[in-house]
Amino acid sequence: MSFLIGKSPKNPDLVFKFDKLTRQRYFFLLLLPLVTTLLGGCNQTRDVILPHTTAIFPVAQGLYRISEVIDTTFNTGGAVAARFYKKEEISGTETDLTGRTVYRLDTYHSDFDRGLDFDWKYYLLGTIFYEPRETGDYYAERTENNVRIQVLRFPVHTLVSWNGNLYNNLGAQEFYYGNVDTSVVVKGVTYDHCVMVVQEKTEGLIRQSFAYEIYAPEIGLIKKYNRTLVNDGAMGEFNPDKSRIYIEELVEHN
Repeated sequence: MSFLIGKSPKNPDLVFKFDKLTRQRYFFLLLLPLVTTLLGGCNQTRDVILPHTTAIFPVAQGLYRISEVIDTTFNTGGAVAARFYKKEEISGTETDLTGRTVYRLDTYHSDFDRGLDFDWKYYLLGTIFYEPRETGDYYAERTENNVRIQVLRFPVHTLVSWNGNLYNNLGAQEFYYGNVDTSVVVKGVTYDHCVMVVQEKTEGLIRQSFAYEIYAPEIGLIKKYNRTLVNDGAMGEFNPDKSRIYIEELVEHN
């Protein structure tokens, strides 16, 4: 059996006829792009897991993280790198000056030349806190040296930005998510579904700066990077007093 589908525009006397098998093949070819699109969309929805929850900022007494730090400053003689290990541990809760119940964050340092044979010395006290907002959004906050910084905003999304310095006098600074679901290798260890927060990115003739933090689910901060190079001399010379490179990378956690 065949059926008439039309005539050739170049040759009206030529008539197209498709049998049943040909019609089935033709119909399948028409549906193929739609099927491919639908299947691709299903796979994308299934495979992507966004860390929208507070799992990237775990808070519980006894949690700790140990990081290797390279803190490079500059003087007229060149770069001076201080290397040490840093331990942060949540030791309990307390009430801050505003009446909020916050988690205590005790920080310790150990000399780098001891390797992993740590000799911890108490360094400073910080706090961490979740701050809800009337809008329904909420923030993760760290306080160090009495400087409050809102390091995360929930829910996590690439279109989200916020003023990380809202509660300090360092000046307004836009934080935003550079990536919300990425794999990162830190000190030879791969961490999946990580969030990258860009805290500053400036590429000027006088000042070049790039600062970011990376958080992993169930762990928290796994890497901190802050590079600031300033060339504000009379002839555009490098200013060592205002320049610094700080790198902090996770080596151990519980």
